[in-house]
Amino acid sequence: MQTETTGATPRHHNPAKNAAQQLRECLRVPDVAAFLGCGVATVWRRTKDDPTFPKPIKLSPRVTVWKLSEIEAWLESRRVQSTVAA
Repeated sequence: MQTETTGATPRHHNPAKNAAQQLRECLRVPDVAAFLGCGVATVWRRTKDDPTFPKPIKLSPRVTVWKLSEIEAWLESRRVQSTVAA
């Protein structure tokens, strides 16, 4: 089967494949804590108290994730702020 393209969007689009890719780019709370070098409670505290912290995505009542790209951008913004303040 040949896929024709018009512009940047392929004709045969697979939303399940895109959803799986997006899910691989998400972190659960223990992974966010490990990535930031803090505890799980700190991640939840920042989620509640820090308006600049990325908003979590609730996948189900017991599963919450954060986009890795948003965590990386938040961390970089804090690095930039600390450099400017110094």
